[in-house]
Amino acid sequence: MSNGIAQAAGQSEPTVEPMRLTLGPGGRVVIPADVRRCMGVKAGDPLIGAFDGTELEVFSVMEQVRRLQEEFRGVYPEGVIGVVEFL
Repeated sequence: MSNGIAQAAGQSEPTVEPMRLTLGPGGRVVIPADVRRCMGVKAGDPLIGAFDGTELEVFSVMEQVRRLQEEFRGVYPEGVIGVVEFL
């Protein structure tokens, strides 16, 4: 069975493959070690979860920071620090 990570030929980023997980006691799901390694997380690290009603997406705090930076890129002109503008 696949662990959910596959390296596509010629690509630097892993591609997503479905993986079978088991819901354990207390509703816990174990994230396989190689997936945790790719995510850059270890036991005890906080994670972000987004539930859309049918699917749960789990990602690292650093991934959330990256997503927010991407979302707000271009809000201020190059070289302007947004926080300073509020002071």
